[in-house]
Amino acid sequence: HLAEEDFFNVAKFPTIVFESNSIAQTDTGYVATGNLSLIGNTQPLDLPFKHLGKGTDKNGNDFEAFEGSFVFDRIAYGMEEISGAGNIVTVNFYCELLAK
Repeated sequence: HLAEEDFFNVAKFPTIVFESNSIAQTDTGYVATGNLSLIGNTQPLDLPFKHLGKGTDKNGNDFEAFEGSFVFDRIAYGMEEISGAGNIVTVNFYCELLAK
């Protein structure tokens, strides 16, 4: 149901984009400051993340691993408030970036 028009409307808005303006080191990792765009709306967002270290994938490619979590209010992006549905969304992520 979250993919439907009432919430993230993935048929009309298939991507969510975060564009960072800056990255700063913190006591516990890093924070990327930028803008989160979804369902046709853009809001500023601080995205905290940690560098987990280096690794090598099954094809022998070197990568750097990162993980983080951020929270946003879906109402701020134009979604309607619905009785019984929470407005705060938490996104947890893990990614591996290939070293070049």
